[in-house]
Amino acid sequence: MAKQQISHEDLIRLGGDTVYKELEIHERVEINGKIFVIKDIISNPKTGLQAITVSLDGTDEYAVIYQGTQPGDGGNDYLTDASLLTDKIHPQLDAASQYYNDMYKKYGNIKYVGGNSLGGGLANYVTYKNGWSNVHSVVLNPAIIPEIGDVDDPERYTNYLTQYDPLTLAEKGIGLKDRIPGHIHDLVYGIPIFGRLVSNHVGYVKDDDGNLIGVEIETPDGQKVWLNLQVDAFLPVSIFSGNILGRGNGEKVEITPDILALLSNQITDKLLEWFRQISRNNETVSILIGNEKNKFEIRVDELKGEVEAIFSSGGMNFFETWANVKESLGVIGDGLIGGMGILSEIPKLAPIKIPFITDVATVLPSLIQLIDTLSDFFNEIKTKHVPALFEDVDRGFSDGVVSNLSKHHRMLEGNISTLDTKVRNYASQIDGVRITMVEMDRALAAGIEPQIIGIPTFTNTVLKEEKYLEGWKALNETLDKNYKTFTKNIEGRFVSLLTQIKDKVEGLLDIAETIESSLNTVANMIDIPWFEFDDNLRENAREFNSFTVRPIKSSIEGIITGIAAMIANFPNLLENFKPYVKHALFINSNYETVLILNEYNYGILESIYLTFNDMQYHLQENKAEAISRLGNVAMHISNDFGTVQYQMGQSTLTKHNRPKKVNKHPAFSGARPIAT
Repeated sequence: MAKQQISHEDLIRLGGDTVYKELEIHERVEINGKIFVIKDIISNPKTGLQAITVSLDGTDEYAVIYQGTQPGDGGNDYLTDASLLTDKIHPQLDAASQYYNDMYKKYGNIKYVGGNSLGGGLANYVTYKNGWSNVHSVVLNPAIIPEIGDVDDPERYTNYLTQYDPLTLAEKGIGLKDRIPGHIHDLVYGIPIFGRLVSNHVGYVKDDDGNLIGVEIETPDGQKVWLNLQVDAFLPVSIFSGNILGRGNGEKVEITPDILALLSNQITDKLLEWFRQISRNNETVSILIGNEKNKFEIRVDELKGEVEAIFSSGGMNFFETWANVKESLGVIGDGLIGGMGILSEIPKLAPIKIPFITDVATVLPSLIQLIDTLSDFFNEIKTKHVPALFEDVDRGFSDGVVSNLSKHHRMLEGNISTLDTKVRNYASQIDGVRITMVEMDRALAAGIEPQIIGIPTFTNTVLKEEKYLEGWKALNETLDKNYKTFTKNIEGRFVSLLTQIKDKVEGLLDIAETIESSLNTVANMIDIPWFEFDDNLRENAREFNSFTVRPIKSSIEGIITGIAAMIANFPNLLENFKPYVKHALFINSNYETVLILNEYNYGILESIYLTFNDMQYHLQENKAEAISRLGNVAMHISNDFGTVQYQMGQSTLTKHNRPKKVNKHPAFSGARPIAT
């Protein structure tokens, strides 16, 4: 039996779920059938750092996992988030690196660091700072790291980004994707609806007690659909290597009867169960469409009301960030006032000049007022600009949606049934090759000439082609056109307000720089005869600068950088969130459930497609012709799944590209029957 190792799959669960739980030292946690032991926990209120160290039970493998942004920590995480936009290093990043070093000295062999969101950014920074230990970061939807230039060894960074994660959508939208170091691997996971923003980001759905749960969706017709929206359910893991697919296939494994048994069992137990779920979901979709077909009347005014509610509740994630900015400004104000408190203890000496200090009392309130004005503009958007999203949507809506989708999903039902038969036959062929290999080994051991193994064959069944979605595609194109108009209509006012906010924040930066300079003067002040001077004041000034004023200054600089990036990239930013807005147009209708199920099925089909691709890689061009032909059959099945996945994607509101078909390998001239 192979020795257990910490896998990327484990690290994703540790960073997206485990690290956020209430844990105790020595507690044992089960993940993916393995036992992890909590070895150490840190929670530092001064820097905001929260992390755990775990070991894989029965091995000498350890990992440090960092927690992401947490509200209510005194604002430290928000300040750290803002500082990541600069080239400054916030104390929480240095604390994360120091914690890794402490754990390395204590345990050694800290092979991995991980985390999600800010925790992912911390893990990537720790990897950058500690190349000497060859540590690897494996993170899910990470925050960017400060501007440090190119990393030395990109192979030590693995970033998994889910397609609808609001954080990385925003990072990409404002042109900062290159600040995620190393390799980026996109996961087809998530549902683009505002109610799933959190799970799209952290990868897990939890109840109030932090337990992982499924999601039950009830349609307006009263039908209930259960979905597993944990990112684990969508991870395409190689049957051969245990690695998450999409990162390359690695070295080919030796194909033995045990490997073939594992392969057959995985197809029967996992892939066919995935496929049964797709089939059930597709049947539900057909029923929902049929119900809507019998009673559908376009209700644009009602849909407008639903979308307006989304906007008024701050549904779009980058709108919500302004609430965090306001909280950060409160922390910044408290910090600057604290700096003034220290300065107020200074004798009135000529070298000490403290201009602009009194401006804090006016700059902060006016800045917060501007942010409130921005919030008011969001309300204006919902009443004045949201209607543009519905221009011409009602024309032919019933025909375009109902009739087209109904025919399309009947076609998908036929293709799904065809593939189900192919996969079951394939599992039987694998079993046949495995049994023959075992019998041949026994014959050889007994000195008997083995019979030549039968060669698996592939029956080429043609899938039905997609040809029913002309009206649906026209509707999608109309929505895209309207979204461009919507973006253009709000851009001018939005950019104007952002520019005013940026100017005010720059004024706040001037104040912070003045306080920093003044505290530096205090920290370096020499004794002067006839004047009393508290020596403790020097240390207080030095410490306050290091842990409060300088982090605040870097956070202010980060806010300025972020606002400037939003101004420069506003259309791109809005474009990245378009799937959320388009899905909101169908909220509280059967079509919302249809779109959710189609997106869900698309993600599962991606995993199946990659899994059969991996089978092809490991089985083709084997010296045994029967095994190589199994790889060839896997190639055909993989291509078929790619076709069905593309067809499923066409009935969503998201642009999904057609998977590239795998070319058939050259004739297997070097392949030989197993017996020779």
